[in-house]
Amino acid sequence: MRAQRYAALDGLRGFAAVVVVVFHAGMAAPVLAGDVGIEEGHWSWWAAETPLHLFWAGPQAVYLFFVLSGFVLTLPFLRRPRPSWLGYYPRRLVRLYLPVWASLAVAVGLYFLFPRESRPGASWWINAHDMPLTRDGLQHDLSLLEWTTMLNSPLWSLQWEVYFSLLLPVYVLLAALSRRVRFLAPVLALALLGLTALGESTLTAWLVYLPMFGLGTLLAAHREEVGRLLRGMRTWAWGLLLVVALLLVETSWLPSPVAPMIATPLSVAGAALVVCAFLYSPGAVRVGEFRVSQWIGRRSFSLYLVHEPVLVSLAVVLATTNPAVILGIGLPLAVLASAVFYRLVEAPAHRFSGQVGRAFGGGGRSRAVTPPAAAAPVAVAPAGAPVPVAPVAVAPAVAPVAVGRPED
Repeated sequence: MRAQRYAALDGLRGFAAVVVVVFHAGMAAPVLAGDVGIEEGHWSWWAAETPLHLFWAGPQAVYLFFVLSGFVLTLPFLRRPRPSWLGYYPRRLVRLYLPVWASLAVAVGLYFLFPRESRPGASWWINAHDMPLTRDGLQHDLSLLEWTTMLNSPLWSLQWEVYFSLLLPVYVLLAALSRRVRFLAPVLALALLGLTALGESTLTAWLVYLPMFGLGTLLAAHREEVGRLLRGMRTWAWGLLLVVALLLVETSWLPSPVAPMIATPLSVAGAALVVCAFLYSPGAVRVGEFRVSQWIGRRSFSLYLVHEPVLVSLAVVLATTNPAVILGIGLPLAVLASAVFYRLVEAPAHRFSGQVGRAFGGGGRSRAVTPPAAAAPVAVAPAGAPVPVAPVAVAPAVAPVAVGRPED
């Protein structure tokens, strides 16, 4: 039976990638980067202290990426026949690393074409790109295992994607167990949010980010129950749920600022609700399946990887701190660059990763990790640096599932 495809999640991924681009354009402005205070009534106040902040909520968009990754990567291992773990690991690592390495080549080229030099009046974020290009820094950027540099700063989030990908069997096991033990799923969800809160309070990055993927795995394991709960909702109820989700996603503009140890778990919970909306809300699904949504969604990983060197180069060449200018010129350039990158790098890497996975997996199926009762057939901070402010991929029980690109 052909796998069911939830194309709206591709569109959602594309929206999140565009939000990250807008965020980085905003970071070129000292007032939005936090270099100077924001005066009430100033345009920056409207951008930062009202719900308009949702349009450039970059960190929260990365949380959404993490929840989506947890959902998508877990699904194939919760159905029979399960993919081979021997094929999964090389396929996944090739899928991640080849585009990352190519994006670093692009970043190095732009680094030399448009030298990054600190200048008075520029934001700290733009000036932070005035850094020497060293072998040690490049090795860390290429490996994604410890810390990353400002050469292509969104790569910080790919570090956590790699760690999650390596730890996927643990997540799958917990998700499968949550289907066997009554009420374990909500307990695990609260525990994961609690770990994120603990990570924020102790400044422990892995505790902040790795639990976010876990919410996606739980949603994958319980998508049928969630679907039964949400599918019959009326339009007004979906509207209310989306308002609540967005309020949770972005708390920085609320009258009383919320501490990170509370705000971040709330944002992750809101991101999970947004994913639910794009799974089950007819209106959200239609928006996610618009042709333009699908086009940008398929290229969202490429856009995420190449946009930042483009925007920084533009800010350096124009010597401007005006985010409207950088966004107005930079967004079309970044989208064009992502289209070229997708055609020349990401799509071929995707095909090659599948070939590598088949070569190692041999078409075999895993017989471990998921307890039999749970396997009923079913359809982007670098160490030593401040916590990053920017990044950077449910069906009837009788059908296999494909959600967007399986390797994302």
